[in-house]
Amino acid sequence: MIRIPSHTDTSSYTFSSSTTTSNGTSEHTMSTHSVAEDPLVLTGQMLDDLAIIDDLYDIYGHDVDHFADKEDVAMVARLFANKEKVLTDLQRSEAQYIDELQRLLKHYGKFIHQWLDDAPKMPSKPSRGFLRGYEDVMHAHRLFAKALADRMKIWGPTQLVSDVFLSYLSALEVYYTFLKGFSQVVLDVHRLYSTPAFIKALEVQHGIDAPNDLLRHIRLPIQRLQVYIEFLNHLIQYTDPCHLDAEGLKHALHAYKAMLADRQESLVDADRHFRALEVSRTIIASPVEVTASRRLLLKAKMIKVDVDNLTSTDDVYTYILYNDMMIFCKSMGGNKKKKMLQYRGSLDLMRSELRTLTPALCAKLVEVRKPILSFKKKQDQQQLAKPTAYGFELVLSEKDATGSLPTNMEDAAASVSGPTRRRHIIRTQSYEEQKQWTDTVAKVMQHIRWLHANQNYA
Repeated sequence: MIRIPSHTDTSSYTFSSSTTTSNGTSEHTMSTHSVAEDPLVLTGQMLDDLAIIDDLYDIYGHDVDHFADKEDVAMVARLFANKEKVLTDLQRSEAQYIDELQRLLKHYGKFIHQWLDDAPKMPSKPSRGFLRGYEDVMHAHRLFAKALADRMKIWGPTQLVSDVFLSYLSALEVYYTFLKGFSQVVLDVHRLYSTPAFIKALEVQHGIDAPNDLLRHIRLPIQRLQVYIEFLNHLIQYTDPCHLDAEGLKHALHAYKAMLADRQESLVDADRHFRALEVSRTIIASPVEVTASRRLLLKAKMIKVDVDNLTSTDDVYTYILYNDMMIFCKSMGGNKKKKMLQYRGSLDLMRSELRTLTPALCAKLVEVRKPILSFKKKQDQQQLAKPTAYGFELVLSEKDATGSLPTNMEDAAASVSGPTRRRHIIRTQSYEEQKQWTDTVAKVMQHIRWLHANQNYA
């Protein structure tokens, strides 16, 4: 009798070849497939399929009524069908990823090489082979795709796939070398994008959206490795615990998670560097340069509180926190694909004091002015839920400032004898956002002050 885990849901799974991230990046994840037929109806056709390799009829006979539990057999059939679908989607995902890398190298890489050869002299000209790391990544994935295709040619219920994953693990070391060189790729792309003649030629040759599409392709490898964790989880879900492949898949999952954990810091750093490049193209008149050390940590729309009108929520700005500075910008509108921001100012993290908003100030931010004449019952007013505000502020003393005070800091109430203080109050959407920003801003301030104390701060 084939044992089936009672807790396993084998009715359907979701897996697709692509999703879209916040910046339009294509990722390879899950689509909907379903094996929704009645289990007793499934047994006849599915057993014919299962018997091609494993000769299950030799074990159970041709009469379905001979099975001790018809539904268990149907569950085996469903496990096999869903596992096969997962592998088919993995093949499709690998093919799409390889095609994307090939498009980057042939479609854009060839154009960049030609432009660099023909273009007039430019400072710090990128080398013609700065995309070579993508070729190495593509080669590794082609090897995996071939190994997977070879296994699927002989695929059947007793076949293993865990060994293919485990054998491929060593080939993924190519990402270690790729991530070490990714920072230089970001800088080279930034140099090209800072040259108006390059952007114009790129748009003429490949369309108005080509600069954004090129960035999307540049980012692909730093988002790829997590995909294999998702596929392995689903393969384990659709593998009978008694199957020889079950333990192998668990071992593969453990190995891939360890590999991903080992690369996580490098992946996060690469993504933050890429985001600094990406956002630089959307800010008008920004003084922030893309450098080898600058990383974008946080970006969000928040309310700049007017100290003369605390309840106003009109001043919405996009705040951007880097690892060495913080700026805020005003939205300029534009199309959905590319919304431009107007740089409005930076905040002095070196000399400011970071504070979370006091309960008293939060109460004033959400204070509702009562009308002169009110006909509502007092009891009804008490039942109304009081809104809550969250946020933080940066406070700068006049004695700490050199020259004129920053124009983005507003006068704060001060005692007659005390120094004038300027404050920049930011209202967040939730406590979680408040905590995320205050924790991260505090770390950046600490880092900037450490650099300054060690005379490395410029």
